[in-house]
Amino acid sequence: MELSEKVEITPQNRSKLINEKIKPSLATYEKIAEALGVHVSELFEQPDKDYINCPNCGTKLKLETK
Repeated sequence: MELSEKVEITPQNRSKLINEKIKPSLATYEKIAEALGVHVSELFEQPDKDYINCPNCGTKLKLETK
């Protein structure tokens, strides 16, 4: 099942959201966060280029190149 189906976004609104023609409501952000298993605030955090969060436990992992 696609994310848009999980949060009950119509294909038309999905296209508008992707193309930034409309902005999601707080309720939509909450549904998106719930579907992704994250807190709403995580949808707005700037990614840290040196770290990722483990999708299983949420632990912050430092990326290193060898």
